[in-house]
Amino acid sequence: MATRSKDFLVVPQTEVIGSKLPSNREVLGVVLHRLQLKKMTLRDVTLAVTPMVAQFWDMARIPMIRKDNIVTKIEKLHREYELLKKGRYRRSEAQISKEKDFEVLLDNLFDVAHGNALTMMTNQEDKEFLLAQREPGRRGRMGGVDSVLAAQETRQSLRWKRPLLSPPANKKRLPLPHLWRSSSPRRRSSSNTSAVVSDEEYGAVGGASPAKRAKRATKNIVSPALAATLDRTKLTDRSATYVLTEAARCLGQNVERLNINRSSIRRQRLKHRAAMASKIREEFRSGTPLVVHWDGKLVMDLTTKEHVDRLPIIISGIGGAQLLAVAKLGSGTGESMRQRWSRPWRHGESRIR
Repeated sequence: MATRSKDFLVVPQTEVIGSKLPSNREVLGVVLHRLQLKKMTLRDVTLAVTPMVAQFWDMARIPMIRKDNIVTKIEKLHREYELLKKGRYRRSEAQISKEKDFEVLLDNLFDVAHGNALTMMTNQEDKEFLLAQREPGRRGRMGGVDSVLAAQETRQSLRWKRPLLSPPANKKRLPLPHLWRSSSPRRRSSSNTSAVVSDEEYGAVGGASPAKRAKRATKNIVSPALAATLDRTKLTDRSATYVLTEAARCLGQNVERLNINRSSIRRQRLKHRAAMASKIREEFRSGTPLVVHWDGKLVMDLTTKEHVDRLPIIISGIGGAQLLAVAKLGSGTGESMRQRWSRPWRHGESRIR
């Protein structure tokens, strides 16, 4: 009896073979083989078996569901098998009935076709082949290469790529790889074989050369003065992109040659800000006594419409003055001002916040 044998209902097998789409028994057999002999986890097994299953459906030219959904479907089939296997020694009527139903399911198609596969396919024979495989016993099988269809698709592909093709006169162009297709049970298998050519070999014999990547513009137009103007007017990097592009176009410039994009403008603005801060630190070096000025003021926030307390801090001496910070305060109390006033001196800050 099947329930007393070492292999319950399904015999493990190393791979899926044949000229039909895989059945539930074949897929489950490969899963059991890898779980028992190769000691792999179920997720690793399903990830390895999924490409084997997808290969047959690709050859049949039938649209499939996503690969992650195929993994889920394999795991569900294995889970049903394990639940049934737990009660294999319980010879009740319900158990026997479940085993018979599962054996019928095993011989059916492991169907991973897309939900709209019949609508998406345009070849009538491919549709008939899928319907035949879904019948009990999976009627029909895949034949060899359909030379008529392969030649038609080769000519169509060459027409699409004709503007890109310019092979030398002394080099012979190889044909494009033929595609597998399904055939009905009464169709004779073709013995024609296809020459599969890699992309490198196809380009070497005069095939379509890869399109050259367009060179990016490298001329930057964001000067230190322009960066300061953008900061003063509170323009975002994206808004500055639109403004500068239209301004350059109105001035008769070729915007294709100008490096105007959000990321480039952002990098240039940060670069000029850092350079300006370094310049201020270098220039403002005084050996004379300095006077610190500060006073709280209620101003509008930079990012919201609310008014906040800020503390401008300025130092002055012989030869000029320098703004150290316009710090935001939690409150307008004298204690908050004192704590914020002493922070630039402790941390060496000299920037506007």
